[in-house]
Order: sequence, then structure tokens, then C-alpha cells
Amino acid sequence: MIFSDPYVQEIISQILNKTPSPSLNIPIQKNMVGQIQEQRRVLEDIKSKNLLPYILKLSALENEIKSMNHSKYEEEIEKIFEQSKQR
Repeated sequence: MIFSDPYVQEIISQILNKTPSPSLNIPIQKNMVGQIQEQRRVLEDIKSKNLLPYILKLSALENEIKSMNHSKYEEEIEKIFEQSKQR
């Protein structure tokens, strides 16, 4: 997944599943605080612009491309990127 912060992953899961979940009690290492804060800021921006579906599509395509080692999906990625810019 794009975001390594368990808190952010849980929020994304809640958005996709449209269900609340119990409060998380996940320990965070001090050296990860800056990265996690940035991920949370990015997530709030994503939520406010409703970009999560586009990001998930791009992430899935990126993973598929990496596993296949070719750029068969460049056109699809460009289309999704253009759609997300219109938001």
C-alpha cells in the first residue's frame, strides 16, 4: 500500500468499506513521526478532494506494471491521472 502508517491504512479501509472500526492502539516509533504526520496531511487532502479511488487505481496499476516489467498500461495511467486533475 502507498501509505505505511497503520492509522492511515485503517482510515482508507474505513472509507472503502464505509464502516467504522474500533480505535487503533498501534505503537509508533519516534523516527517515523515526521513521515506519519506527512502521510496524514496527504490523506486529509485526498479525502477533501475525493481522490482515493484514483490513487488506488494508480497503485494497483503501478504494482501490476512492476510485476510485468513493461509499460503496457501507460495510457490507462495517464487517463486516470487526467481524471484526478479535474477534481
